[in-house]
Amino acid sequence: MLFRTYLRKIILLMVICSSLGVYGNDNARRSELVKVIDLELREVTRLNKQSRTSDPDLLLRMAELLLEKARLVKELENSRFMQYDAEKRQKIDKKKFFKQSNSYFVQAQKTCHLILKKFPRFKGKADVYYIMAYNAKEFQQDKKAQAYFSKSVKSTGKTTFTSTRSKVALAEIYFNQGQYKQAIPLYENAFRNKKFRDKWYTKDSVNLAWSYYRVGKTKSAIRLMREAYKLSKSPNYVDMSFSIERDLAYFYTDSGRVNEAVQFYKSIGKNIASNLLKVSTYLMNRGKYSPAEKTLKQALNYKVSEQEDIEINIKLLSLYERFGKYHNHQKVAKTLLKYHEQKKLNPEQVKVLEYQLKRISGIVQKQVSGKQYKSQKKTLYSKARLAVGYFALLSQFDPLNAHKYTFLGAETYFAAGMNNSAVEEYANSLQRAQDIKNAKYIKLSNEGMMAALGGKNISKKSKDKYVEIAYLNSLRADNKSKQADKVYQRLFGLYFDRGDIPNCEKTLLSYKNSFPRNYSTQEAMLARILDHHKKKGDLESIKTWVARINSGDFKVTPKFAKKTKIIMLSLQFDNVEKATSKGDKKKALALYVAIYKDPTTTDSGRENASYNIATLFHELGDTYRSFAWSKRALSHMNSKNVKRFQGSFLKISNDLFEHQKTKESVELYATVLDKICLERSSNKATFLKNAVNVALADGDAKTARAVLNNSYRCRISSSVLDELELEMLRFEVENNNWSDALAQIRKLSKSTRIYPDLIYPLSKVRNAYIAAGRVSNARELEREILSYYSKIRNKRKIEIEGLDEVALIRIQLLESRIQSYKSIELAFPDSKFNSLLQRKFKLLDGLTTDLINVMSVGSGKGMIKSYDHLVDVYKHMIHSIDSFVPPGKSPEYVSTFKKSMNNILLPLRKKVDDFKREAIAKINKDNILSDDNKNIIFEGKFSPEFILGNNGVLMDRGGSR
Repeated sequence: MLFRTYLRKIILLMVICSSLGVYGNDNARRSELVKVIDLELREVTRLNKQSRTSDPDLLLRMAELLLEKARLVKELENSRFMQYDAEKRQKIDKKKFFKQSNSYFVQAQKTCHLILKKFPRFKGKADVYYIMAYNAKEFQQDKKAQAYFSKSVKSTGKTTFTSTRSKVALAEIYFNQGQYKQAIPLYENAFRNKKFRDKWYTKDSVNLAWSYYRVGKTKSAIRLMREAYKLSKSPNYVDMSFSIERDLAYFYTDSGRVNEAVQFYKSIGKNIASNLLKVSTYLMNRGKYSPAEKTLKQALNYKVSEQEDIEINIKLLSLYERFGKYHNHQKVAKTLLKYHEQKKLNPEQVKVLEYQLKRISGIVQKQVSGKQYKSQKKTLYSKARLAVGYFALLSQFDPLNAHKYTFLGAETYFAAGMNNSAVEEYANSLQRAQDIKNAKYIKLSNEGMMAALGGKNISKKSKDKYVEIAYLNSLRADNKSKQADKVYQRLFGLYFDRGDIPNCEKTLLSYKNSFPRNYSTQEAMLARILDHHKKKGDLESIKTWVARINSGDFKVTPKFAKKTKIIMLSLQFDNVEKATSKGDKKKALALYVAIYKDPTTTDSGRENASYNIATLFHELGDTYRSFAWSKRALSHMNSKNVKRFQGSFLKISNDLFEHQKTKESVELYATVLDKICLERSSNKATFLKNAVNVALADGDAKTARAVLNNSYRCRISSSVLDELELEMLRFEVENNNWSDALAQIRKLSKSTRIYPDLIYPLSKVRNAYIAAGRVSNARELEREILSYYSKIRNKRKIEIEGLDEVALIRIQLLESRIQSYKSIELAFPDSKFNSLLQRKFKLLDGLTTDLINVMSVGSGKGMIKSYDHLVDVYKHMIHSIDSFVPPGKSPEYVSTFKKSMNNILLPLRKKVDDFKREAIAKINKDNILSDDNKNIIFEGKFSPEFILGNNGVLMDRGGSR
């Protein structure tokens, strides 16, 4: 041990002396150190051989020297490795390249393992584990390093330099892993003995301070960080002051103590604003946006130059953009824009400002035009104003494109439905575009202004100020395009709304000159002018325009020409309308009849008069005359006019039915249907249904069939036609017309969609055949019913009565098997009895399965009948076994036989009880009413009967008793 200490002193002296003049560069210094280590290593190796490795201290020293040599050689290898270019370094086999240093690490590790194996009670085990831990770190074996450092700490009971460094190293591992609670006690324990502190104490203190901070001990973190800051000024410690200045400010600001951060920077004489700016960057990078905002706001209070003000606001701009605080973002942008106008922003800052203005304006405008805020009008309008504010800033930022940004602002207002604001902005955009003669934006602004003026909630003030001028300016620039077409129409509408008919007529003539072949629009304008004159009762003006139409000055459709005649007629009928408006319907009737009989009245006049006569008689309650005049009106009308007045005819027809005039109502329903047959009308199905159903209710199947057959050309939904064909089927069934019913079924069976509705009617025919003794015909229908049933995928569509019939047919098919089952009588000897019993049980199993399958049909009656049969066949089995007595056998044999049979009877009796209980539960739950209920509930002994009182009345489909 004395020799070791002595040798260390000699080597240390050699290193100090040689370091004064030998080491001109790092590699030379490392090479010299390797030589010195080799000297000691040879001496230690020689001494180890002499002692035959019996001295653990010498072995430990050998391990230390090997580890140190490995490090130095590794540094030399790294230096050589880095001299190659990147491409060549990728091709190098690193294992071979670092082979020499790795061999020394391995030797050191083996030496340590030898010490631990040979000297398990060696007092210097902490040093051994310490070497092994650092050796493991060199090989990136972090878990092993952590384990060895832990063992190093545990291997010594007292505080030593090695145990202290092991604790620090272990604490650092925990710190890097984020296990701060494990790192803290190790750091604290290591720092207790000040004599073992090295120059890295400041760095380790920073780690401990961060550990305190991560576990919420902010005060301890700040205290320790301040202490490390003071020690960093000493040459004995690593200077961590740069990091501490940032980290300490971060601690203060993140914990809401920004003022203390300011005081700290004041106390050390640093620039407060610039340092707070750094802290804010640190906070933002960690997603701490709220503390970062507070820090930047505080930094603004301590700025000492315009450049600092700019940098802080640039940072705030980025922060508010990430944070989505666009109103604050806009305020900051305004500040920076002033600096830009004063040319105080550098090129990079100008790019940032431009990017931020364009990005946020785009984001907010997208929010306005999207669906998210459509129902939140207050928020939508606020965002629209915000977006327009950004476009105004962009106009200041880039004056050459001010017309473009003003236009985008107008578009934003328009998207938000703020049409009054949009009109103003479009007007500004138009003015700016005209100033620089930009044809594209002149056109776009004009179009936008007109769109906004035509939008919702536009104020009278805005319209009065802009609309007429906008239209006229637009037409002066362009009076031939599609847009001009729309503008003419809007200008016409504007004049018409003002009641300025002379200008309406001028606009019509100008439009005719610009769009001579747009007859429909000319016609629409003419119609409005004529309507105006009609309301004024100005028959002379109407005659003037009609004369121009008849002369060919205006080309109109036959429909419009007809309308002008109607207008003329309406003026002729003015007295009639006045009588009607006063409620004098009888006078109106007399006038209409006079017009109808007048030989000068046109066909359209007669049509109009007869229709009005019919409706007036209907309103007066005269169903007979209403029917007669309806027929006359229909004879005059074409299909389009019948379609137009179909609602009135429907009311008249319904009224006829309600007054028991069924034949007349059917005739009117059918006549209207025949008239509108080829027209598109949702009422065609209604007229058809009413005609067929009322005819059937009146017992007139022939008329119903004729109407229904005629309707197949009317493009009525097949589902409606099928429904009425089913009504015809039901009528035939109700009236016992079995051959007609079968023919109708054959007709309907072509569509599988109808199958669910055919089963019950078909079963009625089948039952009639059975009643008539035509059993073979009935069996054919049964097979047909079951075939339909099997092909129906959705059984829920079948009527419950149909399901009952399917279930009963399937049960009837099982009854012959039930009789065969019951016909088997048990008999002895034993072998015969067992064979018969097995056969009987096999039949019972089959019947049970099939009867349970019948229940799945979904028929309540079928289910109870199935349960009834199940109870019956099981009771039969019980009776057969229970009543059987082996013939010719002794009483003892018979007794033994009966006991053995009881084991069979018990489950059978339980099954009977189960079936009854299940059936009763189904009856109660599903409210099943079936004749077989009495067999289940009362076992056929008693059946309650409910007799209907005198207040019950049975009626047929026509309402007759």
